[in-house]
Amino acid sequence: MSVLNLDTHQLMVFYYVVTQESISIAAEQLGLTQPTVSYHLKALEQYAGVKLFNIKKQRVVLTRAGQGLYQFTEEIWTQLKNIDTFFNSLKVKPIAIGVTPLLHKQVTAALSR
Repeated sequence: MSVLNLDTHQLMVFYYVVTQESISIAAEQLGLTQPTVSYHLKALEQYAGVKLFNIKKQRVVLTRAGQGLYQFTEEIWTQLKNIDTFFNSLKVKPIAIGVTPLLHKQVTAALSR
C-alpha cells in the first residue's frame, strides 16, 4: 500500500458521506449517483483493508478506523479550502468607482490620462 495510489477523490466522497451522515445526501451534493458514491466507499475500504463505517437505519456510523480517517480528511478539506482562498487572493479584482453624472466628464478625462 502506497499513499501514491490513494485516490483523493474517494477521500472527499468519504468526507461528504460522513459530514452528511447519508450516502444519498452526499451523492446529491457531489452531483454523483448513489451507486457511484457506494463504489468509491467500497474501493476506499478495500484500499485501507478495514471496515470504515456501518449503515444503521440509513445513517452512516463510523468504525474506529473510520473515525481516524475522518480526522485526516477534515484536515485535507481545510487545506483545500485554504488553497482555494490563496488562489482567489492572487486574482486581480477590478476597482469600481462611483461618481455623480456632474463629475463624470472630469473623472473620465483624468482616468484616461
